[in-house]
Amino acid sequence: MSTACAPLGAHAYTLRSADNGAAVHWEDMSVSFRVDQSLTAIGQPTTIRNAVLSGFRNWGSIAGNPFVFSGDGVPYQSLGSGDPTDGVSDVILVQSGWQFEPAYGAMTLVTYDASSGTIVDADILMNGQGYRYLVDPTPEQGWDLENVLTHEIGHLLGLGHAEDTEATMYATSERGETKKRSVESDDQLGFRVLYAFAGEETASGCSATKLEVGARPVDMTGTTLAVAVGLLLALLLGLRRRVRTAPQAVHSRTGGEGSVRAARGRHVSRLLVIALSTAAVAAPTGAGAAVVAYRSTSDLASEATDVFRGTVRSRRSRWDGRVIVTDVVVDVVDCWKGDCAARTRTVRELGGEVDGVGMLAPEPTALTVGTDAVLFARLSRARSGRRLLEIVGGAQGVFRLDPATEIATRELSAIEVPTGLGPTERVSLRRLRNVVEENARRQAVPLDAQAGSPRGDR
Repeated sequence: MSTACAPLGAHAYTLRSADNGAAVHWEDMSVSFRVDQSLTAIGQPTTIRNAVLSGFRNWGSIAGNPFVFSGDGVPYQSLGSGDPTDGVSDVILVQSGWQFEPAYGAMTLVTYDASSGTIVDADILMNGQGYRYLVDPTPEQGWDLENVLTHEIGHLLGLGHAEDTEATMYATSERGETKKRSVESDDQLGFRVLYAFAGEETASGCSATKLEVGARPVDMTGTTLAVAVGLLLALLLGLRRRVRTAPQAVHSRTGGEGSVRAARGRHVSRLLVIALSTAAVAAPTGAGAAVVAYRSTSDLASEATDVFRGTVRSRRSRWDGRVIVTDVVVDVVDCWKGDCAARTRTVRELGGEVDGVGMLAPEPTALTVGTDAVLFARLSRARSGRRLLEIVGGAQGVFRLDPATEIATRELSAIEVPTGLGPTERVSLRRLRNVVEENARRQAVPLDAQAGSPRGDR
C-alpha cells in the first residue's frame, strides 16, 4: 500500500465527538480484532485474511502512530451480530436481516464512554444482503473488500467522512474501486490530529514505521490483556497526554488494567454507542452514490408508503436486539399518502439513549418533541398490531416546517448532492404536496385511499 508523503494543504477530514465535546478516541492505543466466518461467502479464508490484514496495515503503516492492531484475520468463528461492549472489534458480513437503511453498504458501531469519549469497542457490520463484496473485483462486478474495510477502519479509529473526493474517508465509491486501499494525506492528518502524533521522515523524505498486525487475537480477560495494558500504560505515561476536547489532544489514561475493566463494567450508565455509517459503497442501482444516495422530492414520494405532516408528540428509546432505536410518535395534522385513517403515527429511528447507553444515528433526523414537519416514510415492520414506519433516506426525508411562511426545509449536509444544491433545501408546502400528488397519479394510487374513521396506531 502507498505510504508516500503528500503536502498538507486545505483539510477536509472530520472527527467524531461525544455530546460533551470530548473526542471519540482509543485511549489504550490497541485494537484487537477478529473476523466472522460469514466472510467466507466472499472468498477463500486466505484471501479474506489478506484483505482484512491489509485494511488494518493501511492505517498501521502511517509513520509514528502509536497503535497496535492485534488479530490473525482468519474467518474461523461465528460471532453472531457482534457484541457492542465486549472490547473486541468484530468484522461481520450480514447476509440476511439487514435492519439498517438499505443503502448502507456497511456500518461501524463504536461504543465509547460518554464522559471521556474513550472507545471501548467498535464492530464493523457489512451489508451482504444488498451488496456483492469481492476480493480484487473488476468494475461492475462488485465492491472491493479491502477498499471498504480501509474506509470502515477509519471510522473505527474515530474519523468521520471527509469532504475531499480523493480522501479515503470520502463518502462515495464506485464498483470495482480500489483507491481507498491507501490512506491519503488528509486522512493521515486527521489521524495525527486526533491522536497527537507526528511521523518521522526518512532520508528519502517519506515516513516509515513498523507495524504489528497478524498476531493471534488478544484475550480480553486473561494474561494477554494484563501484559498489553501494562505496556500501553507505560507508553501512555511516557507520552503524558493531556485531557482535551476534539480536535486537540486526547484524554489521558489514569489507571491500569483495573480501571480499564471498571470503565467497561460501567458501560450501562456511562457508555454511548455511535453508529458511523460507511459511504464506501454506492447504492445497488447506481454507479456511484453517497452513504445514502441523494433523493429528489419526487424520489422520496416514489419510495414512501406514507407521507404526512405532523407534530412530534414524544420520543422513547429502547433496545432492539443489539442496537438502540427510538420510537417517535407523531400527531398527524394532514395526510397526503398512506394510512390516512391514523391520527398518530410511530416512526422508528436508529439511535437513541437507554439508561445511559446510547447509539447516535449516522444521519439524525432532529425530530425533537414539538417539531412540525412533513415526513416521507415507508413501512418498517408491523409488531403487536403497531404499524411502524422509518424515514426514507435518513434526514433528507424530513422537511421541517415554518408555520409562519409554510416553507419546508430539509437537511442535506450529510450526503453528496447534485451541483447547485447546498447543505439545505427549501421548498414551499404547496409545492411539496403537488409533487406527492403528481407521483400518486403516475403510480395510479389515489391519495387518502385508506381514509376512514380516525384511529390511533398504538
